[in-house]
Amino acid sequence: MQVSEVTVDSTKITTIQIKTSGAAKYHARLFAKPPRLVIDLDDTLNAVAQTPATAGADPIKQIRASQFKPDVTRVVIEFTRKVAYRIRATPNGITVTLSPPAPPVAAQGAAPAPPAPLAAAQGAAPTPPAPPGQLPAPAAPEVAKVEKPASPKPAAAAPKVAAAQAPKPGVKAEAALPPAPEIAQASAPAPAPGPAPAGPKLISLDFKDADVVNLLRILAAESGKNIVIGDDVKGKMSITLRNVPWETALETILEARGLQKIERENLIRIVSSEQLSREREAAARLEEAKAKAEADVRQKIADAKKAEQAVAATEAAQQEALARGPLREETIRLSYADPLDVTK
Repeated sequence: MQVSEVTVDSTKITTIQIKTSGAAKYHARLFAKPPRLVIDLDDTLNAVAQTPATAGADPIKQIRASQFKPDVTRVVIEFTRKVAYRIRATPNGITVTLSPPAPPVAAQGAAPAPPAPLAAAQGAAPTPPAPPGQLPAPAAPEVAKVEKPASPKPAAAAPKVAAAQAPKPGVKAEAALPPAPEIAQASAPAPAPGPAPAGPKLISLDFKDADVVNLLRILAAESGKNIVIGDDVKGKMSITLRNVPWETALETILEARGLQKIERENLIRIVSSEQLSREREAAARLEEAKAKAEADVRQKIADAKKAEQAVAATEAAQQEALARGPLREETIRLSYADPLDVTK
């Protein structure tokens, strides 16, 4: 069975269609860093000529298909963010539907506008005209009282401006200023969070017909990891990656060449799939031989115990015979009465 095409439809809901020549068996795994969905299709051959362009198909960043194993085709869908998905099997492949992003949650309340400054109203000075498109300021500005989230209180009533007294002759009239209203002090803002931890180191690769061993050595130097490459890792490949984590670059190279990695503490070992299978079979045979040897040892110990018990039983019988002493023979003569005499 072949995997013939991978298409993307983002008309309403983003949908990825993986077309096969029949009903496919698959295994899907979702990774968080970086966000990507890996789908393995069993008993298939990769015949995808070109992966679809993903421009405008948010949240899809990239789609690639490769022959992961001789009978397994792997399709990797990279995302720009975390998404939810649903997979549905069809007679001609599988369909991956991505859930749309959740709408943003509205803020609890709009921040109050800053209070307008109170200016001394001069009785003789005329009020300047408001510029075009701007409403004139109200005569009695209202100061909004900031509400505390823990114990909300109703906003205070707007202060009233006292009426201006009649000016005396020869004295410049000034409007009496209202007493300054009390403004509730807002709670101190929370301290700004510290700088976010640095993300994974991004690297770029652009090689043509490069040796796989050299590419893996470059990744080891860039990541600072200890990478051990087996003698069976061979071949060349062309690769172009821009600003991707080194883990993604490593997985891409391994998928393209059918390689496997074995991680132990701070060590990464790279081997071919065939070599890994041979090592696992050898380890299984070794465990089986070890178990058989242990069973043989236990059987020999049991047989030795039985032999010791038989020897002990024989010795006990001999000791008992010696305690009874030798056998003696004695002849005892019996005299019988005549039956005729007895009847008389």
